[in-house]
Amino acid sequence: METQRTAAENDYKSKKELQEQEKRYQGYVNLTSSITQVAQATIQLQNLGSIWTNDDISSAEKFTQTITNLGMSIPMIMNGISLFKNALVDLKLAQESTVAAMNPWIIGITAAAAAIGLIVNAING
Repeated sequence: METQRTAAENDYKSKKELQEQEKRYQGYVNLTSSITQVAQATIQLQNLGSIWTNDDISSAEKFTQTITNLGMSIPMIMNGISLFKNALVDLKLAQESTVAAMNPWIIGITAAAAAIGLIVNAING
């Protein structure tokens, strides 16, 4: 009876360790994915400069491409940041309260970056 209980406890510990390991791996995947998403969105935002310096495109087309670019980039950045924050918590690299405190700061930075990009492009255009 004692050996059965010990075997069951060991089996439970093994399954729990496996679940924790899978959660860590998923955290690393999410962390990597979040960084990749933010990097891709940043590249898209950098392409705004080439849209506005292209003399072969009309102003209406530049505006349309800018709105399209921002409409794709900003949600990508926000999703990437959300994944990043969740990965930090999952990997126990940060506490939830610390990550939650980052929200207003991140939203402000994203909005400011988008506004600055539009202003710079308007000046250059």
